[in-house]
Amino acid sequence: VQVDANVDVVDEPTMLDRARTAHRVPFDLDHGPLLRCWIQPVADGSTSVLVSFHHVAGDAASFDRIWGQLDHVLAGGELDEITFDYSDVATWLRSLPTEAARDDWLSVGDGAPAGRLAIQRPAAPGPDGFLLRVASFTPAELRSGAGSTGFATVLAALAATLRAFSTSDRVGLGIIASNRNHAAADDLVGYFLNTLPVELECPSGATMRDLSTAAGPVVGLALAHRTYPFAQILADRRAADRPEPATDVLLAFDELPRSTMAGHDVQHQVLFNGDAVADATFFVEVREDRVDLSMEFRGSVMTEADAQRLLADFDATLRAAIFTPDV
Repeated sequence: VQVDANVDVVDEPTMLDRARTAHRVPFDLDHGPLLRCWIQPVADGSTSVLVSFHHVAGDAASFDRIWGQLDHVLAGGELDEITFDYSDVATWLRSLPTEAARDDWLSVGDGAPAGRLAIQRPAAPGPDGFLLRVASFTPAELRSGAGSTGFATVLAALAATLRAFSTSDRVGLGIIASNRNHAAADDLVGYFLNTLPVELECPSGATMRDLSTAAGPVVGLALAHRTYPFAQILADRRAADRPEPATDVLLAFDELPRSTMAGHDVQHQVLFNGDAVADATFFVEVREDRVDLSMEFRGSVMTEADAQRLLADFDATLRAAIFTPDV
């Protein structure tokens, strides 16, 4: 662990510039540190705290654990001894795969092949990018949408958005799901995510209620086997001479809990590291007072204008799933 505490007070734009620079410093996974903490006093009287670690060492939920543990220690508390560590979780996860899970993942794509993202590629590839917008609806409105859950509504809306840019009525994508299923792992910091390939039929004339209703069982089946490793899904499909599932587009859905430190609210902010992990990754972050929609994209696949249009269409389609699902 590396901690850098600055004593000079800076304005907010300078703080943000320093944070972006600090979080892009690469990690040495062989020699460490695996986690860095950067502390910066700001002219408005607040203090900025940047915690960063390589994605292989932690996920978004791990940040919540870190903030909670820091807050607990600052209040004079002590942390419990770790008796079940990350290697124990890995051993447990390896013991879980079943024939039923294998068969269910092999069945993905039994119908017509899923369409791929069909956007005209830039003549000259640009840099990877990141876009963020506040959704045009509230968390409560999202939860009251056409789907059985907010996640089902979001999946249906994204599939409908992608259908307009796809080569098939069957839309395939990967959902990023937590496999932090063991109770003893709840307080651990580590990488507890798995990519789950899903497909949704989006026929012409289907309403958002139709798609949201269909998305519920798709989400339920995927989450039932969330601990089955994506790498094993790919290996099983190759062994069975089946095509690899479409995961060029990813979806991450998070309901972010309220975080505090020393009695003050902690405001989380996503910082893009400059490299997209897929052609397009959509993030839906449900906060206490708003829903943030963001998108990471490859500049070799689409222009920033195309990405802005996709994100705006996603927002509009989510509104339709919430307010006019039967149109």
